[in-house]
Amino acid sequence: MPSRDLFVELTAALEAQDVTLRELIADMRARRMSFVSARPSTIETSMSSLERLQRQASERDSVRCRLAADLAESLGLARDSKLRELIRRAPRAMQPRMQRAADAIAATAKQIQVESRVGQRLLDFSRACHEGFVQDLCGIVKNQAAGGYDRNARSKGAAVTSGNLISGTV
Repeated sequence: MPSRDLFVELTAALEAQDVTLRELIADMRARRMSFVSARPSTIETSMSSLERLQRQASERDSVRCRLAADLAESLGLARDSKLRELIRRAPRAMQPRMQRAADAIAATAKQIQVESRVGQRLLDFSRACHEGFVQDLCGIVKNQAAGGYDRNARSKGAAVTSGNLISGTV
């Protein structure tokens, strides 16, 4: 039977990872809220914070995976055993705390997925709005072929009135 210390370390790693993921989701929400801000400094600051939290979450996940693999190996299980199996084999006194930490991480990960999807939809909406704005600004009709000239030098399929390329007047 592995020492209790491995179970304690894994539980601490799970709890630390949950804290980091909660910070990450709070930062993602703050970034989404500041998305409407026109100040680049606001977006740039939140971006560097988001990158830092993502790196930290990744590092904590690798520590948790290493501890879980070491614990599984000491229990005589495969190194890629599920966390549920490790919790089931933990000392009875440790099981509730480990289970709470694992459940908290799963719930936070779902919230991150939702926030990520909302952020992606917001970016898609913004891109569609900007494309429409640029088309309206330039007078481009959607799905219209680019303007040009036929072999007699007459304007053909132009989005704007002919003549303004030659004399500057209509």
